[in-house]
Amino acid sequence: NNSEDVLVERNVIVGCNAGICLGNPSGSDLHMTRGVVRNNFVVRGAGKAIELVRTKDCQVYNNTVWSKDLGFDRTFQLFQGSAGAQVFNNLVRGALRADGDDPKKVEANLTGELDGFFADPANGDLHLTATGAEAGRGKGLAVPEGVKDFDGKPRPAKPAAGAVEP
Repeated sequence: NNSEDVLVERNVIVGCNAGICLGNPSGSDLHMTRGVVRNNFVVRGAGKAIELVRTKDCQVYNNTVWSKDLGFDRTFQLFQGSAGAQVFNNLVRGALRADGDDPKKVEANLTGELDGFFADPANGDLHLTATGAEAGRGKGLAVPEGVKDFDGKPRPAKPAAGAVEP
């Protein structure tokens, strides 16, 4: 609770019940302010891969998420307040769900089946195959200057969706 300016970057998370969570659905009304989640590989376990709950002005961008179960509709979810959230350039095999009427921007994300996009998801390697690279290349919104991808490569003016630049 009451955390500010936290950066979660360049992690590989495989099979965790709750991969990356800013906030949680109990306790105070505001858990995180200005948190940033970027350039992570997350293979969803039993629960959510990425979750924002009771946050303000957080950014979640250029992450790559893989879910085995495409029927699970909360692979990546914002709920119970995520005012000012900016969620963009994420590559998600599965669903990205933004609930509530608080103001947020969810744009330039590539979601869905995305079969054949990833090198070895079972072992957490979400680097892109040729198919995945072509699908995400140049589809993202600009990121802050100097931000590099998961592998430390510079991002171009028009970056790819996901944690790695093709």
